[in-house]
Amino acid sequence: MDNNIILIGFMGCGKSSLGVRLSYRMRRTLADTDKIIERRKRMAVSEIFDKFGEEAFRQMETQCLERLLVRKEPQVIAVGGGLPVREQNQELLKKLG
Repeated sequence: MDNNIILIGFMGCGKSSLGVRLSYRMRRTLADTDKIIERRKRMAVSEIFDKFGEEAFRQMETQCLERLLVRKEPQVIAVGGGLPVREQNQELLKKLG
């Protein structure tokens, strides 16, 4: 799925903002992993950390990437700042884009 564009960077560097503009300009779906997880859990990332802990959140990120692999249409994918640190996520990101 090398047609995907993946935005990676530090927390607060503008991945989500750039993702919105880029997806609009390229007419692609935007998949923001933090937003996807927040919608699924119906709580903010900070609340997820408080209630379930960092390890649980990191597992949610991995599951999110696995679900994105199934999508066929090219996307712009903005990932959370800590997502690429996990080795398993690095392998999934390589498959995604």
